Amino acid sequence: QVAELLKDRPSWFHDCRAVDVLNVLPTANGGTIELLYMQLYAPTTLAPARDFWLLRYTSVLEDGSLVVCERSLKNTQNGPSMPPVQHFVRAEMLPSGYLIRPCEGGGSIIHIVDHMDLEPWSVPEVLRPLYESSTVLAQKTTMAALRQLRQIAQEVSQSNVTGWGRRPAALRALSQRLSRGFNDAVNGFTDEGWSMMGNDGMDDVTILVNSSPDKLMGLNLSFANGFPSVSNAVLCAKASMLLQNVPPAILLRFLREHRSEWADSSIDAYSAAVVKVGPCSLRGSRVGGFGSQVILPLAHTVEHEEFLEVIKLEGIAQSPEDALMPRDVFLLQ
Repeated sequence: QVAELLKDRPSWFHDCRAVDVLNVLPTANGGTIELLYMQLYAPTTLAPARDFWLLRYTSVLEDGSLVVCERSLKNTQNGPSMPPVQHFVRAEMLPSGYLIRPCEGGGSIIHIVDHMDLEPWSVPEVLRPLYESSTVLAQKTTMAALRQLRQIAQEVSQSNVTGWGRRPAALRALSQRLSRGFNDAVNGFTDEGWSMMGNDGMDDVTILVNSSPDKLMGLNLSFANGFPSVSNAVLCAKASMLLQNVPPAILLRFLREHRSEWADSSIDAYSAAVVKVGPCSLRGSRVGGFGSQVILPLAHTVEHEEFLEVIKLEGIAQSPEDALMPRDVFLLQ
């Protein structure tokens, strides 16, 4: 069970866009060799995304331990030369993986090794520490995997309902959905339906539009009182800025406390969060009535720096998923 959870990288590694298993070969000792293609999101608009071609070997040792080894497939190892993929920089995973040893009482002792070469030469020099630091790699991958296992283990051994009546698994799914949506907007992949409308340079704002049905959440809203219909497209403006010697906690507090300084003065913070659902949900003379809303208590995930607020809009949300909105849309990495 632990091995399967660790192999499911997109569920706990928020920078992982996809892991595709292209082929599986059995081995003589009952193990498997898998050919994988993995894509990682770029954490900033100032650098391209990464991808990997991997071989993964899974086997059970004589003492009952389970070992999962991964390494990049390279033509220097007499393997096939995998063609490059547009918009991705080919990175390398050096020998990495998991050793899962059984212990008394039905538990497991887990050893994790993550060793990657993320090709830092392809990013601006000021960003290279993010691609060369073993601390950053450990926080994003090694510790993220252990936190996922710890959370699931706690849910199995304890009550699966929080003090607010919400299930931890649902909060994890929401956190994953928010992170994936944010990373999708930052990267703007064409196969996700994004197309660029304008960009004046690497350091300027990039404007993208997406008319894919998957991005519209099944909504078909229109203005009331004679206003024209809402366009069936998503507009995204994105930019990145590197602030040196500014701790994330201080910046996050600044964004929360000073949000009103750049928000429209005619709407409040909760109304601003509703814009994602549809302009017709805003109150004010420009767009009509606001509609009814129920603000639920602030929900804290296991990570104390992550805060989510759940907003339900009566008569607007088309499904339970559509009723979940992030209060803080700034994800600091």
